[in-house]
Parts: sequence; C-alpha cells; structure tokens
Amino acid sequence: LPRPASFTLHPEIISEEESTHINHFCRAAGTLIHSIREIAQAFQDLEQELAHAVNASSKSMDKVYAKSKSTEGLNCNLVVEMVNNVKALHNETELLLAGKMALQLDPPQKEQLQTALTDMDFHIRKLADIPWLWQLMEPSDEENQMLDYSKRSRSGKFRLVKFKKDKNNKNKETSSSLGLPVHLWGTEEVAAWLEHLSLCEYKDIFIRHDVRGSELLHLERRDLKDLGVTKVGHMKRILHGIKELSKNIPVTEA
Repeated sequence: LPRPASFTLHPEIISEEESTHINHFCRAAGTLIHSIREIAQAFQDLEQELAHAVNASSKSMDKVYAKSKSTEGLNCNLVVEMVNNVKALHNETELLLAGKMALQLDPPQKEQLQTALTDMDFHIRKLADIPWLWQLMEPSDEENQMLDYSKRSRSGKFRLVKFKKDKNNKNKETSSSLGLPVHLWGTEEVAAWLEHLSLCEYKDIFIRHDVRGSELLHLERRDLKDLGVTKVGHMKRILHGIKELSKNIPVTEA
C-alpha cells in the first residue's frame, strides 16, 4: 500500500477509532507470539532464531499498555516502536517458515503459524487507515524497491540510455566471469554474482570472509545474518539465488 504523499505529524491524542485498530493489531501480534512460543517448546531452532524479535515485540507491547493505563491513552511514539518491532517479527517468522523450518515443522504447526501470520498481515495493512502511523512505519523491502524504481524512472533520457548500455556491458562481464562451475568460484566470482543480484553492498564483506563458491552453496539464513545481511528482501534474494545455483550443479559436483 502506498504511503500518504504528505508527511503527517502524529496527534497528541489517539482517536477511539485508531485505538480500536491498534488494539486489533496487538491481539493479532499476541496470537503470533503465543503460537511461536508454543511451537518453540518442541523446536529449539525456532526459539533461537526468533527469541530476539519475540522479546522486542513483547516488551514494546507491554510498554504501550503500561503507559496507556497510567496516562489514560496510547502513546504515539511507543505505538510506532511496537508496530515496527511486530512487523520485524512477522517478516522474520515468514522467512523462516518459507525456509529451513518448512522441513522441520509438522503440518499442524505450519498451519498454526501461517494462520497467525495471515491474520497479522491483514492487521498490518489495516494500519493504513491511520495516516500518521502509516507514515512513520518502517517500509518493507518491497516498498523500498518500489521507491527506488520510482526514483530511477524520473531519470533523464540520456541517463536512461547510458544505464541500459552499462547494464548490457555488465551482464556480458558477469556471464563470462560466472562461466566457471560454482564449486570452482573464487571470491571475485561470488562478488560478481552478488552484483548480478543487484546486491553490491555485500561484495566487500563476502570477500573479507573469503566466501567462495563451495561455501556459498552451503550458506543458510543464520550465516547470512552473521555476514550482516539483515533485510528480509535481500536475504530472500540471496537464498533464492543459492537455490537456483544448486539446481544447476551436476550430480558429480554436488
């Protein structure tokens, strides 16, 4: 959902209708947290991966309602902090469920989490009805990509032609440097692959950690976090890219 064009300062007092939306959001967040904690009792990996995000969300929710009881109203700044923490938890859980936990969880547990995530997603979108809050929420990676695209589309004609030429040259260089089998890639080939994914910001750190083709194929979500890849969209792109690379490996190389 697009954000309002004009910046709206948050009000001193949150309206009754806005409070209702926020309360529904909190109930959905509480259900998600309860589901994660319940399932984590049997799956330690889930607990380890989501402990920080769960605790941050839970604490920020407690702060919102502790403050509201003492002042007879919701505090705008605390609400924004809570919403951003819960959004981060939602994204982390969604990524895990689409990744390695998909193979570990039983169907009823996956369904329980998916139902909680779907409900959470609905209430996140409903916050668009609160303009000042929607304006202050941290955008998702998808929204950032849309924003980047809209900025690029405003480029002049000359710049657009130059960009196309540069892109064509870059694609030729990339395809030639990536001609080697993945397991023989050095750090330069891995860096070129990241550039091909439009994730140049991670090239240096991958090179510093000496990530070669053989290591790249075995990177998991936790490894990417250790390497400083924290944006959900970027993580998804890299993991999907690794999955595609793995598909193209001959059986003798695997």
